[in-house]
Amino acid sequence: MYTTRSCQKTDLNKEKENQKEEAIRPGVKLSLFVAEAMFLLSDNLRSIFEYYNQELKKLEEKLRSAKEFSEANGFVREEIKSNILHLWKSLFEATPEVRNSNKTIVLELFSPIDNEVCCRLASLLI
Repeated sequence: MYTTRSCQKTDLNKEKENQKEEAIRPGVKLSLFVAEAMFLLSDNLRSIFEYYNQELKKLEEKLRSAKEFSEANGFVREEIKSNILHLWKSLFEATPEVRNSNKTIVLELFSPIDNEVCCRLASLLI
């Protein structure tokens, strides 16, 4: 009987760990996506990358330290909330000058794709 209880406890612990990892993964992916978007839309790429890298580390640490949730009646998935609103605000509160300068960066990023698509279409027509 003792071995079955210990097996049940380890299975329960494994399940809780899997739930924790499952809840952490989307938050981290979202944070990385936000950091990448801010990196692409920023004029001062190096400083903004360093800033968001620090923010990602803080967010990842918050998501990983779900101690209080696992200690109080097991793991509560809904309690983990991401605090990334301030990361998005700078995208929408930018001045027109900043927005216009970012358009050129985005256009430069997608121009190789545009040229490649044109070449493929031209080869299909021949």
